[in-house]
Amino acid sequence: MIGVSGGIDSIVLLNVLSRLTEAKNIVVAHFDHRLRENSELDAQFVRDQAKALGINSEIGVATDSRDGVNLEAWARERRYSFLEHVREEQNADWILTAHNQNDQVETILMRVINGRIATKSFGIAKIDSDRKLLRPLLQVTRKEIEDCLSELGLEYREDPTNTDLNRTRNKIRHQLIPLLTSDFNPRLLDTVGQISSRLALDEAYLWDEAKRAEVTNVWSAEGFIKLPFALQWRVLEVWASRSALGCERREAGFRALKLATERILASYKDSFVLDLGACIRMNYSYRGGPKFEFYQHRKSSVSNG
Repeated sequence: MIGVSGGIDSIVLLNVLSRLTEAKNIVVAHFDHRLRENSELDAQFVRDQAKALGINSEIGVATDSRDGVNLEAWARERRYSFLEHVREEQNADWILTAHNQNDQVETILMRVINGRIATKSFGIAKIDSDRKLLRPLLQVTRKEIEDCLSELGLEYREDPTNTDLNRTRNKIRHQLIPLLTSDFNPRLLDTVGQISSRLALDEAYLWDEAKRAEVTNVWSAEGFIKLPFALQWRVLEVWASRSALGCERREAGFRALKLATERILASYKDSFVLDLGACIRMNYSYRGGPKFEFYQHRKSSVSNG
């Protein structure tokens, strides 16, 4: 199954894949976020492209508003939720997306700039087994994809918001990356790509270790304080994630998780309540361990108790 927006990257991926496998083995999925005028024309374009290749397509449409939630986060959550729904409905093994090397570099630089690199010090994963995502173009540059588009003579839809310099990602794409490439490192894409690949391996190992840590299943204050710090704050994040099942959660982030870890280490035999920001509160007790509450829009909560 392929997620197709109608842009250059996904159209190239769709056409290349259609040359490598039979149409009956492919399903196209497109999600209309309804965030701009005439977005339904993109959906129709994708439907027509799939039909011309003899490929079935599924079109999803956003039916809710984002209600003050971060626009990019809302759009990403709705899109991937739809893709997973189609994957399950079609009994597909994987969801393919057309993220490329430029997207990888943009993501890393965005996380450096906004500080999220501290919590997620890696970029886009080429293979995400948990979400059944494959990104076969992740080591291919946008220039190479554009050359392929030209060679194949393909049509595509241009999203006008991609040139809006009021958006941070577009500033990074159109201003920062060209500057860094021309003035500092002409091989910036390859360099950051290699760094991201290495970080992804390190992070995967550390998060796997955190999930395996005994304190994620059976709480022991003494066991927790013996863990290396690199696992302690990750264990809290794993626990928080498990607590958030069934609700729309926000990430506390490394700074808040570090604060929570330090508070437990300093007062692990006490009980206390700690506000971690982002509508998250941690209730800690020596015997019961950390319990997390999540508040979203209206005051509702779940905990890991």
